Amino acid sequence: MIFQGEEISMGLRGFTFGYDYYSPQKNILFHYYSLGGKRKVKKFWEHANDYKGVKNASKARLLGISQLVNKNDSENLVWNDIERNKYGIGNIRTTKKFLDTFGIDIDTGTVQHHMCKFVGAAMNKLFIPHLRSNGMGIDYDNISFQFKDPVIYGNTWEMINEN
Repeated sequence: MIFQGEEISMGLRGFTFGYDYYSPQKNILFHYYSLGGKRKVKKFWEHANDYKGVKNASKARLLGISQLVNKNDSENLVWNDIERNKYGIGNIRTTKKFLDTFGIDIDTGTVQHHMCKFVGAAMNKLFIPHLRSNGMGIDYDNISFQFKDPVIYGNTWEMINEN
């Protein structure tokens, strides 16, 4: 019963296991939440009453496994860690590398703004020089980039001029 949080959990865990993420230059896949207003696409939370009490336990488990809990809250987080090794964090890259690269600060509970505007042309321009020689993903070991909101920090990415 988790809707918000599963993407970051899967993204972080995949990254730490060595999966290389980058933004394709062209969208190839998407999904609808409604079909032209005539027909609504069913959503999993329509069955929330059938799973009362599961949401909080699921969220705690997701945060615990993904290590997305700040230092102050980690002592109070109680979760079922039976499958921690199966669904946990990898050892190829660190969680810190992921969080820094994509502008997430667990300790303050903040995310840098304007990341969605960065993903695409600006990200490709910075990351494509680090494309692996076999073309199979970005070599994040050679990237020291840390995303900071370009509006607040005065960065001059092309995306600022696009708005």
